[in-house]
Amino acid sequence: MTTTIYYFTGTGNSLSIARGIATELDEAELIFMPNHWKDEEIVAKSERVGFIFPMYYFGLPQIVYEFIEKINLDIVQYLFAGVDRDGIMDGVAFVQIEQLLSEKGKQLNAGWFLQMPNNDIPVDDLNSEEEVNEKLKQVKPQIKEIAKYIRDKKNHPPPLPKKIIRSVEKTNTIFRRGVFTMDQNYYTDESCSSCGICEEVCPIDNIIMENGKPQWQHTCQMCVACINFCPEEAIQYADKTQERGRYHHPEITVQEIIDQKL
Repeated sequence: MTTTIYYFTGTGNSLSIARGIATELDEAELIFMPNHWKDEEIVAKSERVGFIFPMYYFGLPQIVYEFIEKINLDIVQYLFAGVDRDGIMDGVAFVQIEQLLSEKGKQLNAGWFLQMPNNDIPVDDLNSEEEVNEKLKQVKPQIKEIAKYIRDKKNHPPPLPKKIIRSVEKTNTIFRRGVFTMDQNYYTDESCSSCGICEEVCPIDNIIMENGKPQWQHTCQMCVACINFCPEEAIQYADKTQERGRYHHPEITVQEIIDQKL
């Protein structure tokens, strides 16, 4: 039985998880959500389907919300989701997934949170090197365990919050409605070398180079690929990132981030 894993990633955390799960399965296909996000129709063709993505503002990224809302899952027999996060707050990601799936007459068979290093430098400081290494060490056996559940089509109840906090749900809704123009806070400082890597790594082609400088086109998803992969650390976000480091998954190269795009 084939498995299709739809994933969204900015700096490689979710790609690492999706790839790790796929490696443990007999037949698995990885599909990068942004490559089909704008398709008029998305039809799942596998009996086992999963979604792997990061939690943004306590819930779904807008692109993931729209993707799950659109996809046809009629032939799917087993549905799973893996949500990577830095903190411990449950948020509403799994609540949102279940709401979207219920409209299709479906529900998750399995779901997991996976602790991964923080990459959201416009919001918070990075984890220490020790914390990064520990999280990456701990997630590897979890990925193997998740793959066993998927292979055997075993149920693993998704970690729904015991109580839905409406303010948390509202925070994610506000974020998703305004995310496209949050890129107006990005800019480059004098260290920009006009290399164009920011344009290449952007998963939704939201950046174009004009006169050797990146210009954001206001379809942003706040995946923070551009700011984290800039080799000169020349991209800044408002006044939040000047004193913060940069992060991408240490096992995922910039070329792999570029190559996942169609």
